[in-house]
Amino acid sequence: MSCKCSPLAPHVQSPEYYVCMMDYRSAGQEAAPVQPEITRAEVIARLKTREYKDVVWIHHIHDDQVDDVTLELIGEARGLVFA
Repeated sequence: MSCKCSPLAPHVQSPEYYVCMMDYRSAGQEAAPVQPEITRAEVIARLKTREYKDVVWIHHIHDDQVDDVTLELIGEARGLVFA
């Protein structure tokens, strides 16, 4: 989906958010509700408390691009260091 704005309209920065896909095995997969208010620190906190468990992938969407940050965030939540 794209938006065509008037050149007179103020530039609005695209939202930044995280999408966490979780696997419920026979029940299927589901993405955690996407909320722009959920920050990187909040995603890590939810991984630590196991609110987000059985994670398939975590994507960081920002500036019209998608970054896979799964290993980075899971590692950070577990206190691991990747060289």
